[in-house]
Amino acid sequence: MNEPFTLAKADRVSSTWIALKKHLEQRLEVLRAQNDGDLNPEKTAKTRGQIAEVKRILSLDKDLPHIES
Repeated sequence: MNEPFTLAKADRVSSTWIALKKHLEQRLEVLRAQNDGDLNPEKTAKTRGQIAEVKRILSLDKDLPHIES
């Protein structure tokens, strides 16, 4: 498996990341509202997958836990 990816500290404060993060947070709200609605099982699964992917992208600015060997 590939090494985990996170943004560099300088990238976390860039105007591009800040704008993208705001957009993704808004998208997450929309997806969660859709998921709370009356969806068929296929659309529910698709929406939950989209929610997971948006959350994964949003986590790129989090520090990875330090694992000692």
